[in-house]
Amino acid sequence: MDDTPENKPTPPGSTMPTHCPPGDVGIGDYVLLENRYRRVNDMRSKGGANGRVLLLEGYGPWLMTAPREIRRPINLNQR
Repeated sequence: MDDTPENKPTPPGSTMPTHCPPGDVGIGDYVLLENRYRRVNDMRSKGGANGRVLLLEGYGPWLMTAPREIRRPINLNQR
């Protein structure tokens, strides 16, 4: 199964889509890989602006090298 819109799994609850570069991804965000949304548990800089290594729940390290859509938890406490 691929990640085309008609085959995407249901996104995690209480999240919203956002398109961002690797440097803007945060812990707790979700990335769609292999037809599953995977939570970012930690991350490492690759050095420079060429990407970021995301440590994903149930997947392990993954190198994000280009902007893409992620799912970000909605924080109701933001002002």
